[in-house]
Amino acid sequence: MLKKDYPEAVKYLTEAIAADKNDTRVYHHYLLAKYAGGETAEAGKLAKERINKYPSELTPRFLSAIIDNNLNDKVAEIRNFVGEKEFEIMESGYIFSNLGLYKEAIQVLETSCVNSVSPEKENLLVLYQLGYLYSKIGNNEKAQSYVDKASKSYRDLIMASRPDEEDVLKYAISVNPKDALANYQLGNLYANFGRLDEAAEYWNKAVTNDPSMSIPWRNLGIYYWTQKNDRQQSESCFQNAIKARPYDETLYRDLAKELIDNRKRAEAITLLEKMPVKGIRRSDVVIDLAQYYLDDEKYDESINLLTHTPYFVNAEGSSVTWDIFNKANVGKGIALYNNKNYKSAQAAFEAALTFPEVLNVGKSNSNPTAKAWYWKGRALKALGKKSEAVSAWKTGSELPKGRGEQNEYINICSKAKEQEAK
Repeated sequence: MLKKDYPEAVKYLTEAIAADKNDTRVYHHYLLAKYAGGETAEAGKLAKERINKYPSELTPRFLSAIIDNNLNDKVAEIRNFVGEKEFEIMESGYIFSNLGLYKEAIQVLETSCVNSVSPEKENLLVLYQLGYLYSKIGNNEKAQSYVDKASKSYRDLIMASRPDEEDVLKYAISVNPKDALANYQLGNLYANFGRLDEAAEYWNKAVTNDPSMSIPWRNLGIYYWTQKNDRQQSESCFQNAIKARPYDETLYRDLAKELIDNRKRAEAITLLEKMPVKGIRRSDVVIDLAQYYLDDEKYDESINLLTHTPYFVNAEGSSVTWDIFNKANVGKGIALYNNKNYKSAQAAFEAALTFPEVLNVGKSNSNPTAKAWYWKGRALKALGKKSEAVSAWKTGSELPKGRGEQNEYINICSKAKEQEAK
């Protein structure tokens, strides 16, 4: 195809189809080889047959519309067949361009992702791709226009991920080495490939040219932390990310994790406590802070934070909010017990056995409650309530087996019950 020897391309693609009739990519290449070789009517007929059989495949739809010269009329229909519209349409664009059909790829992208959407919704990766494609057909003025437009079209949650995008982004940088967005996206692409040192090189170029970009700062923070163990540089990058976007709670969350890993728990707690919040604090940040409080033996702070958060959306099967709540109440109870405040200790142990609705965790046989039952028995015994203590230990000893500490305290409850019975 790239040599423009279309009859030979059709020949070999026909053999490839015979070898594997279910290879979608091979069949799409076959259709495009037929089209490029001048067998337009045949390619159009086969494309329509393919559409009837596999209506969600975009490449035959685009080819059919190009052959029928009605792509403008078909855009809305084509876009309605996919969920991630730009992502899927870009994929079809690359199928055309990777076979040397640059003009057709331009038609696909301009008609579907530029002319049919408002400017603020244009995908920067589409714009970069168009700049690259226009350069391939020698229209450098149009190419420059698209690259310039792309460099000013930042939107969250759009990340380069395809190998094809490497050449596109390198071209953009060759046109304008100070294009922060192209450098940032090329860094993302290399990170996706596992080429982290190269990724960091381009993220550094991105923030040098535009320090207001928070995500490359964040990426560098993670890179210097996890790859280079340069804690000072990591924390500096995270702080720059926060400076660039002070209301992005994920930046505080990630810096706090680095601080915890660097044994700076007090700093991590202060960071999350003082974090500016619009509306309700993110539940993952709440969970992290509650855990840090627990680890710092600030039991009341952990409990109050969890029980005063309006709601949690836990992953299916996750009991993390209750786990922290339970451990914080047990820890609080043990501290009170050691201070001979047995009544308050009993109340804390009983609280550990409850399931506040706000935590969004239901009671089940797998909840690790044996430790709370054991210590409740200890508190009851200290208060002179021997029979109630034995009852608590009996309950703890009869819990279903679990893992680790749960099994350890089931055995401890059983021994305490037997010892008291002597």
